[in-house]
Order: sequence, then C-alpha cells, then structure tokens
Amino acid sequence: MTPAMGRKMPRYGRGVSLLELIVVIVLLGILAVAFMTMYGNVTEQNAAGSEIASMTWIGQGVMETLLTEQPCTKANCTYNGTFGVFSTVATMTRVARTQIAGTTYTNYKVTVKVTCATACAPLEFTANAYTT
Repeated sequence: MTPAMGRKMPRYGRGVSLLELIVVIVLLGILAVAFMTMYGNVTEQNAAGSEIASMTWIGQGVMETLLTEQPCTKANCTYNGTFGVFSTVATMTRVARTQIAGTTYTNYKVTVKVTCATACAPLEFTANAYTT
C-alpha cells in the first residue's frame, strides 16, 4: 500500500504479516511443549518424594515400636507388617552381651526394610539398641 503522492507508509503502519504470525505461533507451541515436559517430570518427582516420605515414616514407626514395645528374648526375632501398599520386614539380631557394674546389657542390631507395591525402590533402616 502506498499513499497518494508516491510516498511509502512507515513500518509501524503496515501491521503484521501472516508469515510473522505463523512464526510466533510455532515458537509458542515449541515453548509450550518444553514446559509441559518439565511439568510432567516435576510431578513424577513429587510422587516419588511422597512415597519415600511415607516409607520413611512407616520404617521409623516400626523401629520405634520394636525398640519400645517388643522384647526379643531370642538371638534373632523377625516381625512382618503391612501398612496399605507398604510392607515391612523387621529383624532384631543380638550382637553382644556386656556386663557393666553388675548389670547385663544386650546389644541388638535392628533392621527394618520397607517395600511398596508399586515400582519404587525399597528402603532399609538400621540401628543399634542396648537393653537391660
């Protein structure tokens, strides 16, 4: 378009061409795909993090219960439990007995292994406990 008298219109007066509009839409589409992929990865990581947090909570609870409420009088004790989709296997193994000032202390190695029904990796917790 040229106005009368043969002068060209300034650039800002011509508007946006169809080609420029298509280029912008394609670039926005590429950016949207990249952000959607990143969003998918973040949600997967959050799901795995919540599974690990639940497994840790269950493992610590089982270990505390064993140490405070389950006396093990044998050399080895095994306890199994299920908590929803999580299952646990806990063992108490007598490591040593020590006599100090007339009192006998028993050292136990406590291991709690927590697994889940989905494809997550199992977690294992270990602690040493002394009982009289």
